[in-house]
Amino acid sequence: MTDVDRTRYALPEEENERIFREEIVPDTLAGTPQEQPRVVIVSG
Repeated sequence: MTDVDRTRYALPEEENERIFREEIVPDTLAGTPQEQPRVVIVSG
């Protein structure tokens, strides 16, 4: 089996950043807005 040149299929850094900002962040990291957000910390 031959080694695969993974860099051959890598996106340029600018394109990678654009896809992350425009497509991934809005879908994955956008939470539901809350008027009074709360945090609960549980430790043991």
